[in-house]
Amino acid sequence: MSLLNTFSKILFLTAFLFIVGCSSSDATSLAEISPQQASKIVAGDNAVIIDVRTQDEWEAGHIPDAIHIPLSEVKGRLDDFKAYDGKTLVMQCHSGKRSAKAAHILLDAGFKNVSNLKGGIMAWKADKLPIE
Repeated sequence: MSLLNTFSKILFLTAFLFIVGCSSSDATSLAEISPQQASKIVAGDNAVIIDVRTQDEWEAGHIPDAIHIPLSEVKGRLDDFKAYDGKTLVMQCHSGKRSAKAAHILLDAGFKNVSNLKGGIMAWKADKLPIE
């Protein structure tokens, strides 16, 4: 009986640690923001949009006043993001997938006010917001 009891405790502890280890923590959860919300907070000078698309995508059209830092450069340019301390960093790409990766890089590096533009520039255009 004692062996079975010990085994049950070990099994329970293992399951508990697995569940806790696989759940996302509040520190690295990623907020998503709609194009309309992003437009309003950028206009209020409370946020900056970071476009993580390639140079060709950027040149084909981008959100006015967005900052271009391709995803491939985000890790190497973490210090550049410190210039926007106090503002929300709204990460943006074509559809929202690459920008989510970039946002997680920033969250993992300790940045707090980071969100992802839900639907990327496709959603921005669908909402008929301006493009340069």
